[in-house]
Amino acid sequence: EWPEELKQYYRYDPQSAEKLLDEAGYPRGADGVRFKVDYMHRDIFDLGFVEIAVDYWAEIGIEITIRVFDWGTIGPAKREGNYEMAIGDCSWYSPPAVLVGNYRADELWSQETVGGIETPELTAAYEAFFAATTIEQQMASAKEFDMAVMRQHNQVCGPFAPHYQVSHPWVGGFSGEWALGQFSHHTIFARLWIDQDLKKEMGF
Repeated sequence: EWPEELKQYYRYDPQSAEKLLDEAGYPRGADGVRFKVDYMHRDIFDLGFVEIAVDYWAEIGIEITIRVFDWGTIGPAKREGNYEMAIGDCSWYSPPAVLVGNYRADELWSQETVGGIETPELTAAYEAFFAATTIEQQMASAKEFDMAVMRQHNQVCGPFAPHYQVSHPWVGGFSGEWALGQFSHHTIFARLWIDQDLKKEMGF
């Protein structure tokens, strides 16, 4: 559903990427490297996808060094804008209002997740979203906001990350819910119980 002009930037196309980098003034050096970047990765997240992406960048002459840190280091660096490339919180599902709100540069959450991005285009879409008086208007504004993010190339989006909820069979009242409302994880635990007879029957 994207316009062709935008689609071309999101295809796997190393040759076109090489051309864009040449035109942008980043030629390959004698060692084949165009430029080098340090990437800050949070220690609790898997490196599998990141390592694949780093290999893709290496194919077009961009050398990325993965450096793993805890949140105590990454959080302040992102709030202060003191990084070259850093992991963001994406590949998770949230209501549109949360995702749109994540990009406000004046919000701490935005600074820590996506780097505090704000442009006139994003601001206009943001204001239209929260000024909407119908669901239809709000969803149209959310789509425009999403397209604005895609056009600006502020971040590299990976695939949707699968999430799993598992529990012992003797935990009652649980059907795999992630939350009972946005970020209301604790409300789930207040509604669970342990079937002690089943637990004992299964040898625990």
